[in-house]
Amino acid sequence: MKTTSRTPSLEQLRSQAEHALRHSHRRQTITPLLNRILNLCDEGSEDAVFAHHHLAECLLEQNPWQAALHLRKVIRVGADDDTTHALLGLCFALLRHFRASVSAYRRALNTSPHNPWYHHNCGHLLDVALDEPELAEAHLRRAASLHGEDHEIQASLAHCLARCQQYGEAQQCIRKALSLEPKHRTHKLVRDWIKQRVQGKSIESPFMKAEYQTTLGADQQGEESAEQTQERSESAQKSWLLVYAAMMHANAAFPRITIAEKVWHDFVDAHEGRPVRVRSASVCAAALECIADHVTNSENDRYDEQKKVIARYHANRRSVSQRFDQICQVLELEPNDTRYV
Repeated sequence: MKTTSRTPSLEQLRSQAEHALRHSHRRQTITPLLNRILNLCDEGSEDAVFAHHHLAECLLEQNPWQAALHLRKVIRVGADDDTTHALLGLCFALLRHFRASVSAYRRALNTSPHNPWYHHNCGHLLDVALDEPELAEAHLRRAASLHGEDHEIQASLAHCLARCQQYGEAQQCIRKALSLEPKHRTHKLVRDWIKQRVQGKSIESPFMKAEYQTTLGADQQGEESAEQTQERSESAQKSWLLVYAAMMHANAAFPRITIAEKVWHDFVDAHEGRPVRVRSASVCAAALECIADHVTNSENDRYDEQKKVIARYHANRRSVSQRFDQICQVLELEPNDTRYV
């Protein structure tokens, strides 16, 4: 039996995290435990893989970019399985990188070819998001053959078949979907949409309207506002990704990275839509790590600690100081700031 060299404190944290996950504790309880595990263990270790994987699950809906970064660390050390690639596929779908999402689901299917939901998600994305119903058909048929009693699979197959002008079978599938879930509003819309296609009418797919409005432009009302909001969100996330990469390269502790991310997004939000320029990711990362130390510690030896941080980033001290002061002033940060401790 293989023995481990984990310290008792690391083993205790792992046990606490596993207990929290088993009992479905809140994300706010689980993520600090997982971040502490990453701070103590070696990158690439079994404990690191465990923490990265479950952090991705915790962050997936709120921050799919960061979740994807955790999953890539799992894949990089070769500890990936079908669930890792499927989670990455979901991250990419949430980020609207649909072709990357399909590729991730296909990698998941290489390991688990009989999973109906991997086939369904891959096929539905090909059909609705990438406008390739002919390629989607095989995946959705396979999903239906594996789990034909699911109403969502039947509805997705009906939609795809109708787009491929296989109307008779499409109507059979949507009737089955409604027999399984009679009150489902979208299924009723798909049924009516198929009937109108049979009559030669060209109308927009209810799936296009319901699921991919901001991407495919189905909803014209308030479109400009939605696009601007999406652009601001993506810009903030991309800038954070650059900063995050710099912090990882400088071996910043994960608790500081967690605080830095919150501070950065609050700082961007405080600009009310005005762009925040990142001339140097290293300068921003160093300033944010100094701020993470500033808001969690007293003033004792803070200058010496900041000198060490700036040295690790090989950044210009004056530039770091200017960015540090700018963020502190905008957010009115104080030592032991209760917003971030």
